[in-house]
Amino acid sequence: MYNSRQKNNLMEGIGMDKERLIKLLKRLEFLEQSDEIRRIGSRAVHNAQEENRRLGIPNTYFINGYTYYELPDGRLSLEDPWDK
Repeated sequence: MYNSRQKNNLMEGIGMDKERLIKLLKRLEFLEQSDEIRRIGSRAVHNAQEENRRLGIPNTYFINGYTYYELPDGRLSLEDPWDK
């Protein structure tokens, strides 16, 4: 993400040794990538939930050890709708 010129400018600007700065920049890149993966996953889950609602398929959630089913009409139920 950062080229060597940017890294050198950062080091000079904050008075940090090269090795420590490289570790910090790698950590920052990792966090940025992790955040992007989280955003992609969240978007995929949201899209799947919306598609389930559109198709009348219950969404399933696990909250505090309980299984909840969001029924097509929007109500939450503890009863498995597939057991009927």
